[in-house]
Amino acid sequence: MPIKTLSILTLLAAGLLSCGPRSSDSKDRKKNLVRGESEASLDETCLNWGVSEDDQKDCRSWVEGFSFRSQGSQILPLSWAKALETPKGKDLFFSNQNMNSFGWITRPPSEQNEHGLPIGFAIDIDRLDNQAWVGLTCAACHTGVIEHDDQRMLIPGAPGLADFALFRDQVHLALDATKKDADKFDRFASKVLGESDSDVERKILFKKLEVGTKAAESTSVLNEALSPWGPGRIDAFASILNKLTNLSLGESKNVVPANAPTSLPHLWGTSQSDVVQWNGVVSNGGKDALGKLLRNTGEVIGVGADILLETGSDDGYYSTIKFENLQYLENEVYNLPPPAWPEDILGNLDGKAIKRGKELFFNHCEKCHTYIAPDQVFDPYEAVMVDVESVGTDAFMAKGVIDAQVLSGSLEGKPRYYNTGSPLDRKDTALDVLKHSVIGAIENGATDIDISEENIEKALSPVKEAAYKARPLNGIWATAPYLHNGSVPTLYDLLLPAAERPKEFNLGGRVYDPKKVGFQSEQKDSSFRFNTVKPGNTNTGHEYAAELSDDERYDLLEFLKSL
Repeated sequence: MPIKTLSILTLLAAGLLSCGPRSSDSKDRKKNLVRGESEASLDETCLNWGVSEDDQKDCRSWVEGFSFRSQGSQILPLSWAKALETPKGKDLFFSNQNMNSFGWITRPPSEQNEHGLPIGFAIDIDRLDNQAWVGLTCAACHTGVIEHDDQRMLIPGAPGLADFALFRDQVHLALDATKKDADKFDRFASKVLGESDSDVERKILFKKLEVGTKAAESTSVLNEALSPWGPGRIDAFASILNKLTNLSLGESKNVVPANAPTSLPHLWGTSQSDVVQWNGVVSNGGKDALGKLLRNTGEVIGVGADILLETGSDDGYYSTIKFENLQYLENEVYNLPPPAWPEDILGNLDGKAIKRGKELFFNHCEKCHTYIAPDQVFDPYEAVMVDVESVGTDAFMAKGVIDAQVLSGSLEGKPRYYNTGSPLDRKDTALDVLKHSVIGAIENGATDIDISEENIEKALSPVKEAAYKARPLNGIWATAPYLHNGSVPTLYDLLLPAAERPKEFNLGGRVYDPKKVGFQSEQKDSSFRFNTVKPGNTNTGHEYAAELSDDERYDLLEFLKSL
């Protein structure tokens, strides 16, 4: 089956399937992974809607609809994904066992998941040539799993624990091995080409494989980080900005350092907040939910959608993004409730401790973390932004995005916000180049959306200072690890003075600690050792409850469990 050379170059090079950021131990970590091997033996409860039979049906139905609807991400042609083998063997790369090892949540075939892909992997049909691709949706990053005793809890909207960097590394190595190993290529070509198999078609396929492999290798250098990201963390802004400003613009000097990986945020409450992202630089405002669409358009560029900036005209920029599906997925997120603490699985709550903890919450936490009652979780709210100097947490992410400057290339002189604003300078802020590009993509693909100057002004959030968003804490028990960079394994550890928090811990295992509220930090089957000394990983700051006694900490935890 013919493959678009441009898409292989730009999507494998700049989408999620690049091989970076590289780390010295990423290849070695792969052989030690055992996650997922026992998943089939655990009973699974789908949370967020409750535990009754009807609740379970509602939850699973939501997961199916949310997980397998394409956003327009195109990572690999479906025929390639079905044929690709692991780098050092004959096992299929997309087999459940291999995908489990990265932390993806595998699923059997179903009506909406014909090929039995993991949660968040969807089939996209290209609107130009009708070719089928495998891409990602929000659910790949934002579906969590917690295990306790013999129970497994699937939590829609919770942070996932997939190791993106390792996954990308291994895809690159798998492509490279297929290119170099004649037997591997023979098996690959037979499956990809099928009845069209011939010497001529194999030569064409091999050329495309060379292009894709070289592009993936190049991107590992582009996104190389000072510290490995590890499971459940990604430098989303760097991934998006490097894809857009380096590869889509063709400006090889544009490199945004990928040194600020963040823990994946939970989704419930996202649509209700006035601003989103850990640093609050994206607005939810504007008529026709323009702000939300701008946010989601940038997100899907970062996970494998293609945007062709050279196609710019009065009709905007062509992209592979499925805007109608982005709007559907946003509506689903709007109606996503936070998960209630499952007492039948994790233990009963103590009413007296909750009462004492509530008082502690309002004395120590509520100034920043707005209290939202259970019957108000779908009401809009204004997020509290706390400047990095005050909160004292790792500043890499908050400052890096604001400070990033890039060459604007062919966009130089064009209006900053596509059809409004001052002209883009030769060297300008990376965020403004991104805003220009995503508004142009919306103009091309979502013609019913109002992108007037007035609406754009409402939809864009002005960047004021380096700060972090203090979220409401509903469902916080299900969102470990903590702080924006995932540098604290449990809520109990977060309530300690910073000097007493774990300096290192294992990350990637799903076994839950209901007492400390978070993942057990010394799980032997965890895939990654988190080191808080490394750049971007510090666990300092946020010491607002440091003077509490141990009994008070557990009372506060009991209240947080109840939210």
